[in-house]
Amino acid sequence: MNNSTSAAPTYFKPYYHAGKSQSYIDGTLQRNNPIQTLKEERRLLWKDKSPPDIILSVGTGIQADTEGTTKLVNKRHKIAKKLVPKGLIGKIAIGLDMIQSTLDCDRQWNEFMSFTKWDCDISSVCHCLNIGLAKQPPNLDDVAAMPSLKDEVEMYLCPEETRYLDKRYVSAHEHITVVARQLTAALFYFEEDRASTKEKCTDYLRCHLSAAMMSQFENLVNAGPSFHVQTCSSLLADTISPVFDLKVFSAKITFNRPESDQWIIEIYMHHWQSWEQISRLSNLQ
Repeated sequence: MNNSTSAAPTYFKPYYHAGKSQSYIDGTLQRNNPIQTLKEERRLLWKDKSPPDIILSVGTGIQADTEGTTKLVNKRHKIAKKLVPKGLIGKIAIGLDMIQSTLDCDRQWNEFMSFTKWDCDISSVCHCLNIGLAKQPPNLDDVAAMPSLKDEVEMYLCPEETRYLDKRYVSAHEHITVVARQLTAALFYFEEDRASTKEKCTDYLRCHLSAAMMSQFENLVNAGPSFHVQTCSSLLADTISPVFDLKVFSAKITFNRPESDQWIIEIYMHHWQSWEQISRLSNLQ
């Protein structure tokens, strides 16, 4: 996978997979931002229509102005795209014009978000983390630009920096904090036990971490996670502070069954600014 996605034309040769007798090149020749591919593959993997736990796109930097707004494509790029055959546009974007490539990524993400903005369950868990650069991104092979690029990125990620691309957040640091909370919350899920009745829910809170990640799970438990049941209109029960079995990464909880079918379990940890919904997927296998 890594060999394929890094095989950018004019920089690296196509990756040849001997077992399949197939050559692969950078996927950005078709889609600079694979968000639509992700959406399609998700539908194939999971047949249910539940919203995703989180959708995270990580960019590699895009030129932005002092207000944090991405700079629009100029006339030279528009004219070039009209003159070049459609099948070659991707090659030019990757191999010859890094500015247009990053702008295409941004445009494809914004197009995806425009279809989800009316659905709060989805739009609230969609995130695109990117770096707003003062100048155009360096070429893929411009190794000499790395030290200054690293310094600029570190400055951009500081909590005090307020020049940010996503206007929903004050800074990149705040946005990353929200993403970290949602990723942590998505590690937990619940499975209803057979002992449940019409009045009582007996559930097991479990964790998606593998058994080999014992120390990581202990860190989560030591952070003192609390849970509660929430419907669209109200909080149903007091805060639950379960005792997790460190051997099986689970804890048994019991609460009154909600009258509504639309209910969720949320998690809160020390120093978090808000509660976050746990995973909707009971099993990732």
